[in-house]
Amino acid sequence: MLQHCCRTPRNLLDEDDRWPLLQRSLTDDALPTDVRDVGAIILIFGRPANGSLAD
Repeated sequence: MLQHCCRTPRNLLDEDDRWPLLQRSLTDDALPTDVRDVGAIILIFGRPANGSLAD
């Protein structure tokens, strides 16, 4: 059985940090496209980066 962690998450981004990062993910051509795409998905949907979006 999978046990869920009951601790409060640490290092969460607040809105003041999230929007500039999303803007960069959408517009910075210096970043690889796959990095930009995954970054935008994580920032929009709040999915933690754990190595796979299929989880």
